[in-house]
Amino acid sequence: MVCFWWRRMFWYPKTLHKGNREFMNDKFKIFIDQIPGLASKLIDCSSAKWGDFQQLANGGGIYVLYENDLPVYVGRTRNFLRRLRQHGSKSSKHNSAPFAFNLAKEKYINKHGLIRVQLENIPEFRHEFEKAKERVRNMSFKFISVDDSIIQHLLEVYVSCELGTEKYNDFDTH
Repeated sequence: MVCFWWRRMFWYPKTLHKGNREFMNDKFKIFIDQIPGLASKLIDCSSAKWGDFQQLANGGGIYVLYENDLPVYVGRTRNFLRRLRQHGSKSSKHNSAPFAFNLAKEKYINKHGLIRVQLENIPEFRHEFEKAKERVRNMSFKFISVDDSIIQHLLEVYVSCELGTEKYNDFDTH
């Protein structure tokens, strides 16, 4: 299934003057044309558990975290093994484990509108954050190698849309 917005987003007039309608920059189209096939490759590959990641190839690519066989988070990285460890490491902070941080925020009521670094200093929140990182360590994942950073960016958004992980993939900076 191809995201409806994906087709709309990239089917646009490049020039509007003199009645000349071209539909996409040729260089960009080369990137876009690769995305659905790579997404299928990622979605269809077999999943692994946390302890299995030592056997995987390292490098850049796209990954999906699954909880109870449901996709919950899509990410991209230049170093998959390091990134996966960061998501669940006990020593990870809010900036290296943003997915676990967002899971913890669901459990902790932030009555005072505190920012990330302030939340980390509250014992009750720290406890929720530790539980969230443990929860991530219990998730399974899928990964495919993708070295090109432009394709990584596009594929991350596309796969998030396809799998419905927008709850945690909001693409805001933190």
